[in-house]
Amino acid sequence: MPKSIWGKSRLDRALSDKSVVHGIGGGRVSGRLGEITFLFVDSTNISPVIRAKAILLDDDSVPFLIGFEDILTDAKLVCDYGRKLACLEFAILASNKFTS
Repeated sequence: MPKSIWGKSRLDRALSDKSVVHGIGGGRVSGRLGEITFLFVDSTNISPVIRAKAILLDDDSVPFLIGFEDILTDAKLVCDYGRKLACLEFAILASNKFTS
């Protein structure tokens, strides 16, 4: 998770010291594993509050990558490439979608 995103989230606790992560964006980035609380917001929807473990990067050199633990175990990722649409559907509020 890039710093510009996690810097606006609530950091619940750091789970590790700083370390280097290999293979993201074709290179190396540094950050630390942490637990954060956040939500997704678009022009018409707000997701439920999400608590997740994430690698909190020191910079914005790679994009936000959604992993399987915590986020995609609680939400359904829908991709409709023909319509150029991607969204997350949350089981808590089945009609609540976040479109990116």
